[in-house]
Amino acid sequence: MAVETTDYYDKSDQLPLQVMQLQSKDHEEILNVIDQLRSEGIGRYINLPQLIVCGDQSSGKSSVLEAISGLGFPIKDNLCTRFATELILRRSPNLSVIASIHPDEDRPVAEKARIRQFKSSTVDLRQFAAIVNEAEKHIGVGQDGHAFSKDILRVEVSGPTQPHLTLVDLPGLYHAHDEFQSAEGVDFVESLVLSYIQNERSVILAVISAKSDIALQKVTAFTRKVDPKGNRTMGIITKPDTLPEDSDMERSFLQLAMNKRVPFRLGWHALRNRDHKERHFSLDQRREKELEYFASGIWASLRRSSVGIDSLTPRLSTVLRDHILSELPGLIAETQQSIRETATNLERLGESRQTIADQRRYLLHSSEKFTTLMADSINGFYIDSFFGDAMEVEGYQRRLRAIFQNRLSDFSETLERQGMQRTIVEDEEEDKPPNISSSWILRSSFVSEVIERMRRSRGRELPGTFNPLIVGDLFYLQSRPWESITRVCIDQLLGDVQRAILPMLRYVLDEVTLTGLRDHVLNPALDEIEKAMRRKSEELLKPQQAGHPITYNHYFTDNVQKARADHLRKSMTERLKKFFDSQNPYEESAHRQWWFRMDHLIDALTVKSNADMEHFAASEAVDCMQAYYKVARKKFVDDFSILAVEKCLLEPLAVIFSPHVADRLADDVIGLIASEDTSTKNERGHLQEKLTRMQDCMNKLRRLDRYNLSASRIISGVLDHDSADLASGGHDHDNVEVENQGEEPDDLIVGAETDCNRSEKAEEIPFDSTSIGPRPSLVRDLISSFKGEVEEPPSSASRTRKKKAQQQKSLWEDV
Repeated sequence: MAVETTDYYDKSDQLPLQVMQLQSKDHEEILNVIDQLRSEGIGRYINLPQLIVCGDQSSGKSSVLEAISGLGFPIKDNLCTRFATELILRRSPNLSVIASIHPDEDRPVAEKARIRQFKSSTVDLRQFAAIVNEAEKHIGVGQDGHAFSKDILRVEVSGPTQPHLTLVDLPGLYHAHDEFQSAEGVDFVESLVLSYIQNERSVILAVISAKSDIALQKVTAFTRKVDPKGNRTMGIITKPDTLPEDSDMERSFLQLAMNKRVPFRLGWHALRNRDHKERHFSLDQRREKELEYFASGIWASLRRSSVGIDSLTPRLSTVLRDHILSELPGLIAETQQSIRETATNLERLGESRQTIADQRRYLLHSSEKFTTLMADSINGFYIDSFFGDAMEVEGYQRRLRAIFQNRLSDFSETLERQGMQRTIVEDEEEDKPPNISSSWILRSSFVSEVIERMRRSRGRELPGTFNPLIVGDLFYLQSRPWESITRVCIDQLLGDVQRAILPMLRYVLDEVTLTGLRDHVLNPALDEIEKAMRRKSEELLKPQQAGHPITYNHYFTDNVQKARADHLRKSMTERLKKFFDSQNPYEESAHRQWWFRMDHLIDALTVKSNADMEHFAASEAVDCMQAYYKVARKKFVDDFSILAVEKCLLEPLAVIFSPHVADRLADDVIGLIASEDTSTKNERGHLQEKLTRMQDCMNKLRRLDRYNLSASRIISGVLDHDSADLASGGHDHDNVEVENQGEEPDDLIVGAETDCNRSEKAEEIPFDSTSIGPRPSLVRDLISSFKGEVEEPPSSASRTRKKKAQQQKSLWEDV
């Protein structure tokens, strides 16, 4: 069924009612809060939503702003805007224009005070050009080679016909310098424009002049650079009347206005500005000329809501309102985060400290927080936000217990794999040496070396036995790598401590106090801790390097007996193989019978030569050394972990900057550490000012929290077909016939059946409520429904409309 669609702003006699409906008190409050935050300098700390008007020089920006606000902008052929101008338009019964200047934050304090003294007001909109010229002189642009400024001219315009709208007008981009504009100004303006439009919360109003191809205008490249997908850009076409009728260029700009050539999520809008001959036209004359132009030629195919100043003003107002509400959750979250960070930094600086007592109090307070953090880090209690995410490098470096546990586990594994001077490999494993880093030797070769060493160290022991001291000699040779492995572990642990302490100090102290405390207190204490730890490590290593082995651990005898049993098993296996002349007696014995004399078998298993006795003694000594090595290695790891790491490192580290230590510091040391310099005082003042502003900002933003963006989207969303058509710059459908002549157009528009039978084209185009507001008839019915004034007509479509309005009413009441 064909459906007649009604343009949002297609009839001039409906304009006052529609504008009144859009410019509500709630709408005004939303914009006022953001404007107030911007005037208070909150933009220094967080990005605020705003509409940015930018374009090339002579693109018609000033004419557009003049048509919106009624202000008499200074329009000169050879000069452009010298600074950003913030236009705050509000409806009120009385007409007034109040101008002030917000100085650039980089100006000196005295200069800021002078700039802020500028105030100007008038009740004549035509006097605005004189105000701008006066502001230029006060700022100093055009003097001493300063063509542009980062100061902001803030203009508050109130009047009965003004919309609720805030715009930021930027100097026009230009390509070449001349006698009025320097080459340096080109870079300055580009940098200024980029600084505004790079803000992700800025909606870009890109003004494109039809006098030049869009590809040749700088603003095109700038918008594509910061918003490549066109998600937050609206295009405004000016001077279309300068295009030759029925030319390729005119058709090209028509495609642009229809959002086909360069698509933007917020679409395009076309305006006809006054030309040079019409510069003295009143706004009403300008409006009539514009309506006449867009009612003829190929531009008449566009929807009325996509052309003309009458529809642009409320469209921009709706875009800004919905954009602010959509950004509100992010603004609140960012403000809360800023408040937390500022409060933390202020707490780190502490209160102002002019006397020794103030300084000592600051150190005592800081030492309490530091000691708590250090204790949590050592005990593995990582609850404080200071410890961050364990999966990030910084977060892991602050968890000393986790680091030390991993370090000592690695230390134990390293001693096990690399602790032996030479790893002894059984002869059967000659072709498969273990995965080790140290050199290795076959057991038979090692036993041969031990036999020679025993001959050179022989005492009163009987043949077939060994001197107990030989076990110590062998152990000391094998444990030589322990010292270097231990030294590396100590260096790693001390480095871990340094990497953990510095963030803790920065978390509780300002940088100046941190430096003094580190130089006068912490570094000397850490040096003593390191010395004690290294002394203890040397003490633990000494028994592993000299003296005689001592152990009462039954694990030693268990290992010796196990080694003897293994050797006996191997020896028995070899002798049985020889006796039975079989390579595998165990498998064959299950299938074959053997006849032998028992005494022969016993002789084969027990007979040994004199040489075997010497080899047996050396092998026994090696077994004892290996068994003792395992016991000593495990004991050394435990002793090092407990006596060196825990007792000599972690325990004194936990109280390295305790309140007791801070309280015992001499007054002269306190003065060296905790006295404030000018930078600290300035930083505290800056943070206090920021915290106050951000807390006030949060209070203001919470006032907007009751507004729900979904409410405006519900109203706009009923007509998603129209909204999508507007964003795509669709054609005018005023003359589409209605197949069912028995129903009213309004009933068709809001009926449930109509909503379900949208054209496929409309469903394929993504809907964006920020590009259009509610249809006038629907808004009137909604307003009436809130007051209970809607009478239910007999038609089913009207009943559906009332039901939908009631649902929307409940949602509005929730807001």
